[in-house]
Amino acid sequence: MPKTQTLAKKQEIVKQISKLLGESGLIVFSDPTKLNANETRALRLQLSKLGAKFQLVKKTLFKLALKEAGFGEIKEEKMFGSSVAVLALPEITVEAVKLLFNTKKLSKDRLLVFGGMMGKDILDPNQINSLAKLPERQILLGQLVGTLASPIRGFAFVLQANIQKLLMVLGRIKASA
Repeated sequence: MPKTQTLAKKQEIVKQISKLLGESGLIVFSDPTKLNANETRALRLQLSKLGAKFQLVKKTLFKLALKEAGFGEIKEEKMFGSSVAVLALPEITVEAVKLLFNTKKLSKDRLLVFGGMMGKDILDPNQINSLAKLPERQILLGQLVGTLASPIRGFAFVLQANIQKLLMVLGRIKASA
């Protein structure tokens, strides 16, 4: 009887993880087993506030969930430890990835980041690190607006300079007359 309950529980975990993988735009694989319980709990709480799910699962169950979600098998065995913590983000946002790397930095690299997936593309740890270094969405939008407004501002300055020159010439003509 206990074996069937354990099997059913494992099948439920595989279903949950595969559903999570299917709904996520960005997935980061890590190993938080070297963090203490308080650090892991704090990380999970902060990530949930950002709308991210952080779940620890056995490597074999995770591979089954990948197959069930239609991702196939990941060839890079080094991408996983004995357990895999899945950070799943419904939208591709860098705040949760930044938080994960902040925790990694504060824990003196006791949190290992193996890589991740964006859509069907596999990302290595360096690519995940690059995502963590990106500015937040609002800052990027502000930079885009500034870049788009710059030529318009320059054009307006040129037009204003021509009008000022015309007024100066008219002022001189008036003064000499």
